[in-house]
Formats: sequence, structure tokens, C-alpha cells
Amino acid sequence: MSKGRLVYISNTRIPSAKANTYQSFCVCEAFARQGLEVEFWHPARKGDYSTHPGGEEEVFRHYDVNPLFRLCRLPALDLTFLMQHANRIWFYVAAASFSLSAMWRLGNESRGTVIYTRDSTTLSLFYYANRLGLLRLPVFYEAHRFSDREVRHVRDVEGVVVVNACLKEEYEKGGKLNILVAHDCIREETFLAPSPPPVDLAARHGFPARERFATYIGRFKSRGNDKGIEIIVRCMKHVRDAKLRFLFVGGPLDAVPGFRRLMREEGVEDSRALFLDGQPVHELRHFHSLSSVLLMPYPRSKHHALQLSPLKMFEYMSSKRPIVASDLPSIREVLNEENALFCRPDDPEDLAKKIDWVLENDCTALSERAWQDVQRYTWDKRGATIVGWMRDSGHLTTKASLPVLGAAAQLEAKTPKKSLIDQRFKKNLLFNYATQAVGITAGFVTTTLIARNAGLHTYGLIGLLAALGGVLTNLLSFRTNEAVVSFYKKGEVENDPGSRRLALVAGMLIDLCVGLFLYFLVSGLAPFIARTLLKEPGEYPGVALYAGIMLSSFLRGTPLGLLIALERFRLVNLITLTEQLLKMLAVALLVHAGSPVTLRGIVTAYLVPAVAVTLFVYCYPVARLARLRGARIPRGRVVDYAQFSISTFVSSTLKAGNQNVDTVVLGVFTTPAAVGAYTLFRQFLAPISMVTTPFSSQSYPRFSEAVARRRLDDISQTVRHANRLLMKAFLALCIVIVPGLFIYDRWNGLGFTWQHYLTFALLLVNALVLQRLWWCRPFAVAFDPNISLRGNLIYSLSLPLCLVLAVSSAGLIGVGAALTLTALLQWAYWSAIMRKAIHVQY
Repeated sequence: MSKGRLVYISNTRIPSAKANTYQSFCVCEAFARQGLEVEFWHPARKGDYSTHPGGEEEVFRHYDVNPLFRLCRLPALDLTFLMQHANRIWFYVAAASFSLSAMWRLGNESRGTVIYTRDSTTLSLFYYANRLGLLRLPVFYEAHRFSDREVRHVRDVEGVVVVNACLKEEYEKGGKLNILVAHDCIREETFLAPSPPPVDLAARHGFPARERFATYIGRFKSRGNDKGIEIIVRCMKHVRDAKLRFLFVGGPLDAVPGFRRLMREEGVEDSRALFLDGQPVHELRHFHSLSSVLLMPYPRSKHHALQLSPLKMFEYMSSKRPIVASDLPSIREVLNEENALFCRPDDPEDLAKKIDWVLENDCTALSERAWQDVQRYTWDKRGATIVGWMRDSGHLTTKASLPVLGAAAQLEAKTPKKSLIDQRFKKNLLFNYATQAVGITAGFVTTTLIARNAGLHTYGLIGLLAALGGVLTNLLSFRTNEAVVSFYKKGEVENDPGSRRLALVAGMLIDLCVGLFLYFLVSGLAPFIARTLLKEPGEYPGVALYAGIMLSSFLRGTPLGLLIALERFRLVNLITLTEQLLKMLAVALLVHAGSPVTLRGIVTAYLVPAVAVTLFVYCYPVARLARLRGARIPRGRVVDYAQFSISTFVSSTLKAGNQNVDTVVLGVFTTPAAVGAYTLFRQFLAPISMVTTPFSSQSYPRFSEAVARRRLDDISQTVRHANRLLMKAFLALCIVIVPGLFIYDRWNGLGFTWQHYLTFALLLVNALVLQRLWWCRPFAVAFDPNISLRGNLIYSLSLPLCLVLAVSSAGLIGVGAALTLTALLQWAYWSAIMRKAIHVQY
């Protein structure tokens, strides 16, 4: 059985003098020791370990941590040179670039991967990505501080690890329930192992020999704020032992002049204080041994009182040296009167009294008790607790992620594999095929009527308008039909009429607003569209009229979504089929009337059935709203609906680049006649997509169930079974379609050349490739939607580029070549995904 996978994400420079980086290394080592495959993702910075001769090995030695996990440098903006000006602004810009880079790389991760982070900026991006549906991986956040923003952003994470009980109370007040308290710790091998050989620090750093030291170890300032050194400086003059020296280890040294100035103001000699920069972790024990007392006099502030779990506290406890610490709630969770001395925060005189007491009394009992108590606080024990908690929450397993599909299937190897295509599936297929066959026949008759009586030129103009409408629809679509299905069904399950009313009212308003915007946009730009896209300036009235068809299509989103929510699937199919039949009848009447068949006449023939069908389907939401009149819409649902709509809008916009853009590009670089031929070819190939579409739509719920039940070999078996059936259907259709096109050309006198037939052959190959990828979307949605995000984005960017290059140089043949090439790229991408997922080659 393979390891579970955890990605630790931290926006930190490596190596760094800050304690948070060392803490992150210890956490990753502890997780790796629990049997997890751990990767530490961090931003690539100039001058980091990648430029050092020792590389990663040097970093692990610096932090005294075993290399049990991988370091992964992610591309990010390095704005260190700008930090001296508007520090916070440039920090957030750099942090945002790293978070976006992490999001991009997570597109390659799979369902079994767990994300763990302590970085608040990354948490913020994950929050919004999750709301937009772009992140489906479980996220655990380790909180070292508290803010209203973090409380809001942890709502969608699977769990929060806090470093003290005070933080837990704060997050619980914010509404988060799955919280684990795990204090910071020490590394057992570094601080609890037998004492290393003594080191002459006095000789190495120029200390006076045989002196007593009161020592502070840690960063001198945090975000520009004092961490207790000023209190120590002010207490020096009150300590009775004038020979006691104060040792400060940690840096940065640029803060030292300020401390020296304060010493002069207090009348303390410079020789009483020694300041050293940060030291390697494995040498800190030597400084502990040198000390007579270890100091931790944090000032009183909300952060120090409630949000602190300092590493130095646990390291001090392991030293068998007396500790003097500020009396703060966060410190009291670990220290007490039996293992430390407490001083009042911000009180130099009280701190001096406690130092005097330690120097004048035997503190062996305190030190020994602290050493015994710290045995509970080791990284390995903390790692075991957190990993067990994540496993108990159901989000971490002992299996790997994408290859988990293969592993999960092995768990049920004794269960015979079976295809998900049962009798019910086949009956639904037959009904879909029947309605689609009639619809395709009606569309084919309509095409023939237009091509014979108006020519390929006019038919091409219709194809260009339809393609333009498709692109604009995808760019502006909020998919209200999906929102209605989601929220209406949720309202039914929860017996919440307000949610059902919201789904209908919001959907209808969005449909109306976007539809009217599209109508006025297209009708206002009708002369421009006719001149540039159609290359027929006189056809602008037909373009303006076609805007009415776009408006009518938009207004149907909510009514059709309601019918789907009510599971009136056959009625939806019949409504679509009725519109196609009415269009065919209207075009037939136009031809039979004997008047010239023009673009405007054809658009009018299309518009009348579209308006009639829209008015009919609107009866359903209007009737439902009448029943729901007076139901109160919950505010929380409004926010959820808005987030859902934004998510679907982004998804539709990403896909707009690869739908109908082929026809638009062909129209820009060629003639309407070429567009007409291409649209006719697509009409001939429609039966192939008719065969595959029901497989895709009906397999989604079954794939979801297979993933949930870990019956993942059933998916591969289903794909094999379906592809065998589809190949037989494809060959049978080719036997009919290829001769049919030749006969159709001769019968109608279209005059197709070898270039037309070569283009058709390329489109046939494209159809074959795409036919065998019918499983991609249901598999991605059921398993992990993130695995298709990169594919969709790359395809949306590459297809227009390939089309422009190919069509501008090869004309009609170019569109076939570009589509075939991009289809093969899709095949390669999804085959790699599936091989990695289930180890099955399709």
C-alpha cells in the first residue's frame, strides 16, 4: 500500500533566520515520520539554497532536520528590493504571486492529496478558489494568530490546528468547530539527546571567561515590535549582581544600536550586554549550557497574551536551566510555578527581582521539572496527533492520490468488475437517441432546404451568426439552469420555499439582464458584424433580427433548469425537438411561398419558433412562483447563489475559447461559402456526437457513485465497454455518412472539390478522437474537477491560435487540420491523466 500524500505550503525564504521556517521543517519531518509522502512548497528566491554548493543537503543540516521530505521551489515574484518602500504592499504582491503559483501546480494534484499550510495569504486565495469551485482538495490550516479575516477564510477548510487553547476559543467564537490544539514543540534528537561535547563559546565569540549569563535566545523583534529585550535592558540596573552579563542570541543585528542607545539612557555599561546574530539550531544547546538563567519576558499585548506558543519556551525547558517568563495566559498553558518563575509583563523591576532570586537560590527542582514536562512536547508526538486527527476526519488515508484510483481498486480486487451500463442506462439511451435522431433529421432537412434554395453562401451566413451567438453566449453565460437545479433541489430537500423562490427569481432576473445586454449589443453592432464577419454590409437587418433569437435562448435558462430539477427530462427533450421541427416547418413554408430565400427570411423563420417555445416554457416558473409567493428568501442563500453564479460564469468564460470559435475564425479568413460547406460537414457528423452525448451525460452520476464506493475499476471497465460499442457505431455511421456526403454533393450540385473532401476526412478523424474521450468530463467532475482545469485552459488558449495560423495559411483545410491537431493533444493529455489515475491505457 502506498503512502498518503501531504503538500505543505509556506511563503517563506529558505534558508531563513525566522523561527517559522524552522518550525515548518520540523512539522514536515514529523509528518513524514508518520508514513506520509510530504512535499514542502515554497517560493523560489534569489540567493536561496539552490545557488549554494551544498543545495538541499546544506539546508537540512542548517536546521538539523532529516531529509525525509522534498523541497519544491515554485516560481513567484521576488520583490525583496522593493520591501524598503511600502513594505506591506510589495509583500502581499509577492505572496499573492506565490499563492497563484501554488494554485496552478495543485491542478496536477489529485483527490487523495491533503494541503497543509500556516500561510494566511495562501489561505485567503484557497478560500476564494474554493468558493469558485477551483479547489476541491482538503485544506488544513495551522493558525499561529487570530484575525477576523482568518476566521472568515477558515470556514471552508477541513480543520484548523491552533498552537494554544486561547486561539481555539477565539476560532470557536467565529463558528469553526473542527479545531485541534497542538502546541509547538522541540526536536527530540536535537534537544533531548545526550549532551554533545562542550564548545568553548567564550573563545569562539570573544566572551569573558568564567562569567555568569542571563540569556535571551530568539529574534530581537517581530514585525518591528519588541519581544522583551527592551524590558531586559531596563531591568539591568536593578539586578543586584553587577557582574551578571546579558547575552542576546538571534538577530537581526541592525536592531542592536537602538538597544545600545537605550542602555546608555538607563545608565548601563555596554560591556554588560553581548548581542549575537542567529546561530545554527544544533548549537543552541551550547548557549543554554553557558547560561545561569534563561529569559522570556514578553510584553503585554493581545498577540503575546493569547496567540503565542514560542519555540524558545520548549527549548528552554529542555536545557535544565531555570526560566523566568512573563505571566501571560498563553505561557501559562505550558509553564507553571513548578517548572518556571513568572514576572509581571512590562515590569523591569519585577524581572530583576526574579533574576536575583534565581541567582541566589537552588533552582534544580524547577529545572528538572521543566525537563520532565517537555518530554510531552516533541514534534514526533505532535505529528502523530495531527495525522491521526486528519485521518479521523476522513480526509487523509494511507494511500496516494491520483494513483489512489489503482490502489483503491486493489482494495476490492476480490469483487468482480462490472460495467455501469445496465438496462436502465440503455433505456434512457434509446429515448435520447430517438429524440436526437428526429432532431438531427429535422436539422438536416432544414439545411437541405436552405442550401438548395439559397445556396451555400447564405447557409454559411446562418452558420456564422449561429457561431457568433454561441461564442457570446458562452462568454456571458451564468448557467442559471445549473443554479436552478442546485438551489431548487436543495430547497425541496430542506423544505425551504425561500430557497426555491430565490432560485427562480434570481435566475429569471439574470436571464433577462444578460439577454437584454446581449440583444442590444448585437443589434447595435449589426452593421459592423455584417460588414466584418459576414462580409455582406447589406445583411445587417438579418443580424439585428438574429439578436432576438439570442435573447430568446437566454430567457430559457431558468425554465429549462426548473424542468430538470423536477426531473422532467423527457419533456425537456420534447421541447427541444419541437423547436427543431417548427424551424423546419417554418423554412419549408418560406420556400413553398415562392419568394426569394434570404438571410432575413431564414432568421425570421427561426425566430418565430424560438419565441413560441420560450413563451411556453415560461409558464412553468411563473406557475411555481405563484405558489411560492410570500416565501422569505434567506440572506445566506443569496450569498451562496452569487458565489455559485460567479463560479459558473468563470467556467463558461474559460470554455468560450474552444466553442464555435472555429466557425468564426473560418468566416474571418475565408468566404461565407466555405463556412457553409464547413457547417454542412458538421451537420453530417452530428450523428457521431449524438451517439456519444448520452454516454457522457448519463455516466456522471454512476461515475460519482463508483468513486464514492471505491469501485474504481468499474470506471475503467465501463470506458472499455462503451468504447467498443462506440467504435462499432462509428464504423457503421462512416459507411453511411461518407457515401452520403458524396451523393448529397452530386444531388444538390454543390461542386465540392478534393479540398472539401480532405477537410471532411480531417473532421472525421477529429470526431473519432473526441468520440473516444466522452468519459473526460464525467470522470473529472466525479473524481476531481481540478484535473480538467489546466486542460481546459490550455485547450482554450491553443485552439484559437492553431485555428488562426492554419486557416490563414490553408483556408478550409486549415480548420480541419487545426481541430484534428488539438483533438490529438486532448487525447494525449487525458490519456496521461487516466494512466496516472487508474493505470489503464484507453
